[in-house]
Amino acid sequence: MPIFLAACGTEQSSINQSSQWLATTSVVGNSTITSITGFQGPYGLLVSHDFKLYVPDIVEARVVRFSSELAFEKWLGYSSETNTSGWFDEDLSPSVDSLEAPIGAHSISFSSHGYIVVSAYYNLSVHIYDDSGNFVQFLNSSPNDSSLKFKGPANAYVDPTGNIWVSDYGSHRVFKFDSNYNFIGWLGATSSGPTNGFAQSGEPVSSSALGGFNKPHMVKVDKNGFVYVVEVGNNRIQKFDQNGQPLGWIGAKKNGGTTLKFEVGGEAVPTSLPGGFDKPASIFIHNNQSIIVADFGNNRIQKFNLDGTYVGWLGASKSNIYVNWSNTGESAIRGTSIGHLSSPFDAIIANERLFIADGLNKRIKIYPISY
Repeated sequence: MPIFLAACGTEQSSINQSSQWLATTSVVGNSTITSITGFQGPYGLLVSHDFKLYVPDIVEARVVRFSSELAFEKWLGYSSETNTSGWFDEDLSPSVDSLEAPIGAHSISFSSHGYIVVSAYYNLSVHIYDDSGNFVQFLNSSPNDSSLKFKGPANAYVDPTGNIWVSDYGSHRVFKFDSNYNFIGWLGATSSGPTNGFAQSGEPVSSSALGGFNKPHMVKVDKNGFVYVVEVGNNRIQKFDQNGQPLGWIGAKKNGGTTLKFEVGGEAVPTSLPGGFDKPASIFIHNNQSIIVADFGNNRIQKFNLDGTYVGWLGASKSNIYVNWSNTGESAIRGTSIGHLSSPFDAIIANERLFIADGLNKRIKIYPISY
């Protein structure tokens, strides 16, 4: 539903007024948008089963936790005052002077053992914490083959069966580990071509071939075991079966138009066309029925059915603000006002709300959403 720009922005309420992180709700047409400000680099999102919100801040080297009412609770990281890892109050400051510090905190997930898994992009590491915030170990810290070290882990994700997946942006591959942190293999391409399944060795290369990657930024697994990988460099989303065999991709086609569903042929290109991407940054599988994508370069959130058919987008155009899925042919524009997005890094749906990590606007935005 479009909202004309002149109709938005009536401030309704705010909480956390004494906190660094301020949540404010504004009326936008017949809907509302809540914004949480106070971040320096909100690049990821997680809503837990009890509806607490977790936000990794890549600049401040910590993960910030909010209550289900969006009030600040604690932050996870390494304290400069206590020289320990843990959950801390707001009056303590994060430090980057320890290997335990999640420098470049980019994503958070919960393991099947109840542990917290955080990717630390600038540290080239994935950190494991217990539920009290105590540092437990690094994932994949000393692989038998040094070529298997992370070179830029953008996201670490625990799938429905407990496996841990790491999208290693820097090495153009996706790692898979079991629930006990044992290495299973990696997907991507070598100089000989795509692995077409899980490889245990070899040097990865950037590739635009089906099954290869160029800057994979996030991976998710649906309830049927199918794997979806977002590629910033290839401007597409790829789908794989449980064995790592590529099944197709969605995005804009080099020979014109966009894919109708997941397709196996052709080459993806950047575009502002609805249904295509410009540096897509994240993917979220909702109710095993739809795919939500933060289209970073296009300043919008897009929705697809699980088979890859395009549904619509949310964000702001030159004349309208869309607070629900629009299937118009308009292009989204960057902006700082309440209805605009600026390079969104992540988007998820939880508790009938859409949460967006509005990266360059340094805020989290929350919309009531119709599926």
